[in-house]
Amino acid sequence: MDSTIRSRQTDVREIQMALSGRLWPIHLKPKDDELLSSWLVRLARIYGVKTHSFCSTIWPRKNIWNRDIDRLADIEVLSTLAEKTATPYERVYETTLRSFEGRLWETYNTIGNNAWLMPLGVYHREHRLWGLQYCSCCLAEDEDPYFRRMWRLAFVTVCEVHYFMLRDKCPECNSPLNYYRNQYWFDSITYCCKCGYDLRRAIPLKAKGIRQQVKHQKYFMAALKRGWINISGFGTVHSLLFFPVYHQFARLMATGKRKEVIQATMNQLISFPRISGHFWGRLKYVDNMFVEDRYSCIARANWLLEKWPNRFVRFCDENGILSSDLLRDMKNAPWWYFKTVYDYLYRPDYSPSDEEINQAIIYLKTNKESINKTSISKLFGVRNVFRKRKKKLGNYLVE
Repeated sequence: MDSTIRSRQTDVREIQMALSGRLWPIHLKPKDDELLSSWLVRLARIYGVKTHSFCSTIWPRKNIWNRDIDRLADIEVLSTLAEKTATPYERVYETTLRSFEGRLWETYNTIGNNAWLMPLGVYHREHRLWGLQYCSCCLAEDEDPYFRRMWRLAFVTVCEVHYFMLRDKCPECNSPLNYYRNQYWFDSITYCCKCGYDLRRAIPLKAKGIRQQVKHQKYFMAALKRGWINISGFGTVHSLLFFPVYHQFARLMATGKRKEVIQATMNQLISFPRISGHFWGRLKYVDNMFVEDRYSCIARANWLLEKWPNRFVRFCDENGILSSDLLRDMKNAPWWYFKTVYDYLYRPDYSPSDEEINQAIIYLKTNKESINKTSISKLFGVRNVFRKRKKKLGNYLVE
């Protein structure tokens, strides 16, 4: 036991001496679109030490792995990596998820959730959620396997190179990925930390409509990279004005109040897999869905965006989707979207029948929601459902 402890102390001292200079002996650079956490694991491997030992040596007073380092890396960590590996700071910054700020989000939220960003659920250095995806073919073809930054985005569900659906768990034990805790780290970053399964061996997942999905995903990723996108029937808009609407469409498919109607109609119109409605984690967000369900949600959102705005308006009109459904929980909806909803789907003078009001009350009771003038009006997309009516809410008592 004593000899083992002395050996470990010697290893730590050797690491400290090797990494104490202005530059580290080996200037390993991040690969194309590589995640910061993936780069850190590869840096530790190249020096022959475990990732925790490597990071505790470089940053002795920082807890690197008890949080989502790809989301929350600070300036000190990034500056040190840039200086020691002779890598431009801008290139190091691009390994973080915050680098999407200004194109995917106007302001990056370091405390709560960010739309389209899948959480890992880090707890005591373990990942409790399935927020990291991978393509087994990409990992198998990499000379030195690494994990891509785009694999953390919820609307990315397919591999643009191999035309397969991504995976978000170990196919052997269904555990979330956590390569930092991988006990087989020296052999490769690709082994499952729970059962030791090599993710490179995972059978690629086929799916209906994969080519169309890849086409759309490439287009949206290009828009995210350049910062603008062309909306048919409207013109060019900044990516910040597109991705919130895209997220709203996927949300309507997964969690909206009219999701049953939307999904039933969509199942008849397009031949993509049905949405099971399973979520991981406490929050029912589209970002908290397994890849198979997200694939179906994104496919339906893409279908609505095609031939904008004609297909979208016709679909909403035929299925009773109201402006209140389309704008719910959207603060300052982008003008290109708000104008379409307001011009074609806003009906402030609509007056529902007594039977419709009764059905609305039943719906609110069933879902254990407040029953008042405001909640009923929102369901119908009008300002006041009882405007110019002799009956009051108390006259609509449904047993």
